[in-house]
Amino acid sequence: METSVKTKKFKHVILEGNHYEIGKKQGKELLTVPEFVKWYTSPPSGKGKLSDKDYAEAVNFFDKYCPGINTEIEGMSEVLKVHPREIVYYAFTHTPKGNCSHFALLPEITENGHTMVGRSYEWNDTQDDFRLCTTKVKGKAAHLGFSCIMLGRIDGINEHGLSVTMSAGAPMREISAEGIKFWALIRTILENCKTTEEAIETVMTTPVSFYLNLIIADKTGRAALAEIACGKKEIHHINIESKKQYIHSTNHFTLNGMAQETTRRMKHSIKRYDAIDKRINKSIPKVSYSDIKEILSDKMPEGVACHHYSETLGTLWSLIFDLDECRADICFGSPQVNEWHSFDLSSEQNETHYEAKLPDELADPSIWSNI
Repeated sequence: METSVKTKKFKHVILEGNHYEIGKKQGKELLTVPEFVKWYTSPPSGKGKLSDKDYAEAVNFFDKYCPGINTEIEGMSEVLKVHPREIVYYAFTHTPKGNCSHFALLPEITENGHTMVGRSYEWNDTQDDFRLCTTKVKGKAAHLGFSCIMLGRIDGINEHGLSVTMSAGAPMREISAEGIKFWALIRTILENCKTTEEAIETVMTTPVSFYLNLIIADKTGRAALAEIACGKKEIHHINIESKKQYIHSTNHFTLNGMAQETTRRMKHSIKRYDAIDKRINKSIPKVSYSDIKEILSDKMPEGVACHHYSETLGTLWSLIFDLDECRADICFGSPQVNEWHSFDLSSEQNETHYEAKLPDELADPSIWSNI
């Protein structure tokens, strides 16, 4: 039952230059909203400022696994007139649930013969950047994707036709392992990798502190599902010779050896997982663009769209990546009530705003039960 219709403003920004220049630009963006500056330069709730030791360790870690981000933080801190250690990106420890659905289809089963990716991102309407970024760092791969804590990325496609999408694998499970969060890992992959194989190598050699599922795909017709439980990682590859020509994921682990890492396999995750599987199989051998859009647009349980924003299960955006064309079609808010927009990496506008409708509905309590 619909209880209210909220609105949320998204923006698309172009970030171009070296890391320091991009950091300064984002610092100036923060200055336009004083409360954002305060949040971005304050310790996380219940935590103190980084000690000299912790700050030095964070800088060394980022230099090794996320090259360039320290320089970006320096540019941002100069504009905000604070020491880099005060930028919350270093110390941020909050773990979002990330109730998402995503899938990748290889060319053998798509109507246009391209590698296609579908993705729906569910969360609440208060705790994200609501910012789509076209990022062109000198010496790095240009990419398009939604930001997290400004410097990180939640998903994206790069100039080489490589895409990365994510979902939480064990929502609300406490994290204690050393490593980077998913938003830093995804940006590192987008900026430094050309193929699925290179991206998986980055996943396997980078310490990760999160429980998540990554779907990585490229325009050569290769894709992989990476299920990560902090230090434990399992990978499932598919290519043109694979019996099954698609992979999909929601908010639980499915690969051999990972089931015990799922502490909550909620009913809504199973419903969305099964819906994707059923709809793709119904459209094989030629899954069309319209088929992909309908999976993302139809409400759960027939599709994956959800309107439970107050309960952290509302569709904030949906997207379709055509990896052969390096194009992203994006709907801000639920596709049930909002329009789609097309983006590519040649866009020249500096900043564009989009207003999305978010029809908030109460969920059937049973969808939160464990299965």
